[in-house]
Amino acid sequence: MTMDEVQYEEFVTRIERYMIKAVREAKTHTSWINPHPDYEAALCRFIRAILSCRVGNHFLDDFLPFQAMVARYGMYNGVSQLLLKVAAPGVPDCYQGAELWELNLVDPDNRRPVDYALRARMLKEFDQAATNEAGERIECLRRLTESWQDGRLKLFILRAALRHRRAYPDLYLDGDYVPLDCEGPRKLHLCAFARLHQNQAVVAVAPRLMAGLAATRGEGGPDDTWRDTWLTVPSWKAGSAYEHLFTGERFETVNRGDRQVLPVGQVLNHCPVALLIRCD
Repeated sequence: MTMDEVQYEEFVTRIERYMIKAVREAKTHTSWINPHPDYEAALCRFIRAILSCRVGNHFLDDFLPFQAMVARYGMYNGVSQLLLKVAAPGVPDCYQGAELWELNLVDPDNRRPVDYALRARMLKEFDQAATNEAGERIECLRRLTESWQDGRLKLFILRAALRHRRAYPDLYLDGDYVPLDCEGPRKLHLCAFARLHQNQAVVAVAPRLMAGLAATRGEGGPDDTWRDTWLTVPSWKAGSAYEHLFTGERFETVNRGDRQVLPVGQVLNHCPVALLIRCD
């Protein structure tokens, strides 16, 4: 996500304040009790130099591609953690302001006001675009995933998952927790479990250790990433059906030995994570 000049100046100032606090608490060249103004001024000049947007800034030219790669893996970690938190036993703990990406530094940077108006606008956009058509929801997820840096993808997943919790409180508060097996070459890169209560079932599927995979959504696509990887799901009959809460897609299980499984490449084809609802 790009920043205008005012936003970028605010960002650089935040980094300066963070670094001043860090070196003062290190107490090597300056401290809170005995500050060294010249040293701190030189440090701020250094920070502004390496973060300058001028053409030919070799540091940023070298750093930004690496940052973009790490940030993308961070996106996968973030939405996976979010899904596991919402679907696991217990009450999900959602900090105010953490509905979008939490990119704060240590205090006092993390005490800045939360932009509730921005979040309200995003939620209103989701409500206006709400549809039960799988094709339209998939297109919505495609746009959100392409622009994941703005945080709407995280908010979309959180909103949908919390609404499902509210609609089925017994499933999440009293339902059994059942770890699920995966098989295939990428099985160690998945975390999956089911919540079961009477005739209700929901399956959470989240990727893990994505940096260790050769292909990502931007490099080869999810079908390549999860090729020949299968998820064993609770089933009550052959061909049990599950609906993807976020995309609206419907999947039918297939037999593999004595188990009912779903192909992970299809389940995670349009969204980094999945919450699958039993619908038969």
